[in-house]
Amino acid sequence: MAQNSISKFLAANYIQHLTEKPASKKGMVITVSRDAGCDGEAMVELLIKLLNRKVKNKKDKSKWRSISKEVLEKAAEKLNLHPDKVTRLLNAQDRNMFEEMLLGLSAENYPSDIKIKNTIKSVIQSLANKGNVVILGRAGVSILDHSKKTLHIKLTAPLPWRVEHIKEAQGISMAKATKYVAQADEDREALKAFYHGSKITYSDYDLVFNVSTLTQKEIAESIRRLVNARN
Repeated sequence: MAQNSISKFLAANYIQHLTEKPASKKGMVITVSRDAGCDGEAMVELLIKLLNRKVKNKKDKSKWRSISKEVLEKAAEKLNLHPDKVTRLLNAQDRNMFEEMLLGLSAENYPSDIKIKNTIKSVIQSLANKGNVVILGRAGVSILDHSKKTLHIKLTAPLPWRVEHIKEAQGISMAKATKYVAQADEDREALKAFYHGSKITYSDYDLVFNVSTLTQKEIAESIRRLVNARN
């Protein structure tokens, strides 16, 4: 009974948090989601270079930048935790720990699951409101609204291709690679569904790219052209 009451209280606070209207964005925001095994860092780095070709002053506030690990770092700072601990607490294997926290067994040491996720959400919204930013991962597609100033990108590939890519990249067996991809996909979709309120589908993205058939340059250039068309 106690756990149900606490869960209802946290859920109510989360719903209230969802109704808060974020400040309007000063520039465009691009979110890049990816299935496990689909690299996104190199493509985003290339995209930033393409978008900043016209920016001559390095201190120009309109200069594009990319954000990924910074989200966890800023959230960890607010929660007074190490970024690695925030990552670990978000993983599926730590759900039992969250149950213990809800029962008050370790609340003084660890924030609740919902508090961590809401903190990450507030950090992403704050970074996005500055505009001209590419957010890699972190469920950005579920957190930020759809508008002319927001572009949601999805990187995907056939499952066998992704498993093989992980196998080669990490030097692990096919069985371990298959398990890794399945678990990573599940965790990522669960996080996006948490913020969205339901499962994310391909229709929630503006563009979906198959990284097994397209080069990083082709993907980055396609995104750049759409950004320029919208500005």
